[in-house]
Amino acid sequence: MKIELTPDEVNTILAALALYRDDREDAWLIHGWSSDQEEAGSAEWCQQKIRSHTESNAPVDPFGMPTMKGV
Repeated sequence: MKIELTPDEVNTILAALALYRDDREDAWLIHGWSSDQEEAGSAEWCQQKIRSHTESNAPVDPFGMPTMKGV
């Protein structure tokens, strides 16, 4: 599957992932739940995957992305 996004759409997705990651990191600091830390890590992984794709134009496999267990 190939998904084509405009630069604005990519920036919006990256900003949303950053906010989600920060929220989960804050929740982890407050509650200490490992699931919050895992979700923050997943958001960071997605950001890195998208950034590397936009920099190298390599295809991104959405099925290769980690799942959010327990959500």
